[in-house]
Amino acid sequence: MAKRTVYLHLGPAVPGTATPHDALRDHPALVAAGVALPAVDQEDMDRADIEIRRRHKAVGVRRKDVEGAWARVCRKAYKLKGDVLVSQPGFLDADPDQVALAVDGLVGMRLHVIVTPDAVDDAIAPVDLVGPWAAYVKRDSRIHVLPVVDSMTADELAADLARVVLLAREAEVERQLVKLGKQRRRIRERLTRVDAA
Repeated sequence: MAKRTVYLHLGPAVPGTATPHDALRDHPALVAAGVALPAVDQEDMDRADIEIRRRHKAVGVRRKDVEGAWARVCRKAYKLKGDVLVSQPGFLDADPDQVALAVDGLVGMRLHVIVTPDAVDDAIAPVDLVGPWAAYVKRDSRIHVLPVVDSMTADELAADLARVVLLAREAEVERQLVKLGKQRRRIRERLTRVDAA
């Protein structure tokens, strides 16, 4: 069975989209792209952020009140058919240990990260924009930079995220075709050797 993909939108937060999960869930652009969001609400996503980044004291809750929130989001993601999008802008500020904890919940899924900076400096490599997350992304082609502007709406964000997902899938198909072409050539060479023997 092919490995499913999780597209993790790390942020920073997109202006005008205070509740990204709720704004993106069941959005027609994402549905058309064949990507779904876990069946949780924004409060669940916020608790997951508090748990992973260990911010419970800063927001005035007990740790046990948020324990298991990220695991619940991940379970819901695994239950979905096909590829998954998780928008968790606060995760961009996670330290390496927090990133490792978050990634543990996504074991078994192919990880792509999407970062949405205000502006893109061509001198900065995409891998540098995602900080400690880069260690968990197998190829640079799985780091996507989606610049945003202050006037971006949730609909525009959804359309841009859907475009990123579809372009990533297209690139993956192209890589598979190259690999299959090489395999086909090797088989033909072996057939030629067999026929010559």
